[in-house]
Amino acid sequence: MSDDEPPDFQDDPDGTQRKALYRALRSVADSLGRRTDLLLEEILSVQLGTDYLSVARRGRMSVSRAKRMHAWLAGHHYAIAAAAAPELFPIEPESVWALFLRDRGHRDGVSVVPLEGSLGIVQRAADVQKPDALLRLGQNFTFRVMSPWPGQAVAFQEYNRIWHPLPLGRNARHPRATLTTGPQYCPRFPNGDPVPLVEQDHTGDHRFVFVLSCSRPLPLDQPGIMKAWSDSAMRVLMITLRIVA
Repeated sequence: MSDDEPPDFQDDPDGTQRKALYRALRSVADSLGRRTDLLLEEILSVQLGTDYLSVARRGRMSVSRAKRMHAWLAGHHYAIAAAAAPELFPIEPESVWALFLRDRGHRDGVSVVPLEGSLGIVQRAADVQKPDALLRLGQNFTFRVMSPWPGQAVAFQEYNRIWHPLPLGRNARHPRATLTTGPQYCPRFPNGDPVPLVEQDHTGDHRFVFVLSCSRPLPLDQPGIMKAWSDSAMRVLMITLRIVA
């Protein structure tokens, strides 16, 4: 199989490819909070027997059904499927993350809050922040995140197509933030005050991604987040900040 051709599952005598396909299906079902067997029935548009899931798990699904399932997973949940079975969904790792953000990311729920330099006084730029906020080089700011539930968050920042972790804890050694329900500064001090952030060197667009979770410890890496994904228990918030001189 070349990188631009889907697998045909013909040269798969021991079911290795179809076992990987089932692994991708199960990962997508988990991310959606769905039963694997019911999702498979929906994909194939047939009512399956009680033992068919074990058939699929053992890599014994028919070639025609495997092709149909692969096409559905590729068309609807490529990033999640690729994280679980990269040999069947070949794509560069950074592209998998980009697809994941496209499919799961939300531009509501996070905004940039400028801070008045040395005084640390919050300045509300507008009631509703646009996704692309504008700040000057050296201007202090923070983020306001709206969480639908208590839990935790991790964050990443992208500049010039390179991703870096953005620590959200009480200092740079603590990557995770504890969340409460509702709006809150992120990162913030234990008393709730915002931790000032600043960009001193690089103008241009900086993209920030916040991953929120209500029920599970969050991985600190992007592949781990994609593998652990749950639509019902996790949420991705995105915002682009433009820094000007």
